Amino acid sequence: DFTWEDEAGSPHLFTSADRRTKAIWNIFSDAGKSVNVVGWWNTFPAESVRGVVVSQANTLEQIANRGLMKPGGLLENVPDQVTPAEIREKIWPVIEEVDRELPALLRTVFGEQVQPRSRTDVANMDACAWSVRADESTRRIALDLLADGPVPDGFAIYFGTPDVVSHRFWRYPEPDAFDHPPSRDAIRRFGRVIEDAYAHADGVIGALLAAMPADVNVIVVSDHGMHAHHTTVDFDVAVDGRLERESAAHDDGPPGLIVAAGPGIRQQRPDRPIRELTREELVRVGGVADITPTVLALAGIPVGRDMDGSVLEHVLDRGVLAEGGVRFVDTHDTEEWLASRAAAPGEIPGEVERIEQL
Repeated sequence: DFTWEDEAGSPHLFTSADRRTKAIWNIFSDAGKSVNVVGWWNTFPAESVRGVVVSQANTLEQIANRGLMKPGGLLENVPDQVTPAEIREKIWPVIEEVDRELPALLRTVFGEQVQPRSRTDVANMDACAWSVRADESTRRIALDLLADGPVPDGFAIYFGTPDVVSHRFWRYPEPDAFDHPPSRDAIRRFGRVIEDAYAHADGVIGALLAAMPADVNVIVVSDHGMHAHHTTVDFDVAVDGRLERESAAHDDGPPGLIVAAGPGIRQQRPDRPIRELTREELVRVGGVADITPTVLALAGIPVGRDMDGSVLEHVLDRGVLAEGGVRFVDTHDTEEWLASRAAAPGEIPGEVERIEQL
């Protein structure tokens, strides 16, 4: 889950110090390869790598109060959100710029017609504003990093808006799935929000690829699909003072998505255009735990025998596997690294607000 409970039952956010195994950026760095990580989960406090880490830290409280921690921006007494620390000053103006432009950004992504009128509308759009703000900050920071220096061996970038928007707005494009569907006016205003969020994300990926060399390998992956949820709930009636917000979930949803391309990826062309394919015709490629071993093999880094997943050899180009095949080590988790996990951070700014969002 997103949180753990202390002895008193109070929830706390997980941090990078709670991880008991190396992340892929740790493994890249140990292998002598450069890596940038922007906006990824559980990266605060930011670890030292052969590159840059900008942690994900973005709360409702931070949007309302400019002094609190934001992606790339820190109070003096809140260290370790960005490594190396000296790039913080380059990132901070980006965050301020996104803050100023947020209303215009929301119109760019969702159009002029998306105007909240009810409590539910306001809450849903507030959640979207948070995610658009975080993702736009991530996009600009990533592009600035690409413009300022050489392209690293690995670049991990996280965008959350499609997930947030799908949770909040599923009942508008699929009203027939719900016992209490939205009004026609609400469907007119919000029926394309999810589609628009995906279209925007597609454009963001295109901009990032345009800033990279032509021979880059790229993997776009989501860890889950979505489907209608709380289908019997009346979203306009409060229960115990609380309005239900989520009309989609992924606990038992359909599989997630993986799209891979580049010189290290095996070319596989469907018999007809992708737009004409049905869900039933899509091939189950593998599981979430297979992504890290596959990326390591693609980068020529040994795979840990203790990893839960395996290399998706049918995804990789035969030439990648022909160069000595997949190499293995027993584990990447050294005793020294495991011992360093005990250094947990203190109070996390905005923790209560962040938990409320989650």
